[in-house]
Amino acid sequence: MLKRIIQEIITIYLPLIGIFIFAIYGPDFFSKIIFGENIGNVSYLKYIGKDIDLVLRKDEMFDIDSIWYIVPMESLFLWIHEFLLLGLFFIISIWLLFRWYIIEGHLTLKNAGLNLDTIKYDLFISFIVILFFGILLMSIECVHFLISKQDFIKEYVMYSSDSEDPLLMKHPVYFCCVLLLKCFVGPIFEEFFFRGILYARTRQYINKAYISITISILFNSIIFASLHYLIVEISFENLLLPLICGIFSCIIFEKSKSLIPSIVFHCAGNSFIFCTVLFYI
Repeated sequence: MLKRIIQEIITIYLPLIGIFIFAIYGPDFFSKIIFGENIGNVSYLKYIGKDIDLVLRKDEMFDIDSIWYIVPMESLFLWIHEFLLLGLFFIISIWLLFRWYIIEGHLTLKNAGLNLDTIKYDLFISFIVILFFGILLMSIECVHFLISKQDFIKEYVMYSSDSEDPLLMKHPVYFCCVLLLKCFVGPIFEEFFFRGILYARTRQYINKAYISITISILFNSIIFASLHYLIVEISFENLLLPLICGIFSCIIFEKSKSLIPSIVFHCAGNSFIFCTVLFYI
């Protein structure tokens, strides 16, 4: 029994931790190797941005009230550099997860929720899930407002995530980068990591009794919420939202036996928060 646990930790969980560290801290480490500075403070990109700003202002290519004129390229270049590296490392990490856990045979495509034979059914389930949670959220918003006269979405949903710079959010390049990273690439990586690999393997390892489902869901959701708390730097009071979302994602994955509905749910949730922020800037 002890030998089996040690083998499971070495072959499954240690590589999983390594890939997660690679995805989150790899971009900053890569930036230090290439540029000698942290990912958000590369002097070389600042100088390029300043030169471009001087050219734009000298040639008067944009109106003085244009967002291209207001937002300095110096700042924009740093953010684009960060988003591109984060997106690249997320994509590489997805490939590493697939390579180690699926191709090496630690998990089958079916166990990881990647059975493409049922994609039409999975998309239908995704639509039902989004519809259900949309109605649920709007109902909570209405009831909460009637009782407390406060905006539930503004108080508990919008500020449960790291807020974006209002000025930068108006810039089309920055907007598209954030949209792609936070609403598509990030959720796909997180769902594949937490549900497709971590939850599926934990669920497979523990007995198939009912209690194992509960333990697996709670274990996965607590880790999911804790890492959001540590990395995204959300407040402790708002830790409940990623915990609840993690539980729902696990339940969706468990019931549908597919990763697609949980990915769609995660992408839709992040997109909702992302779009909600636009109404308050």
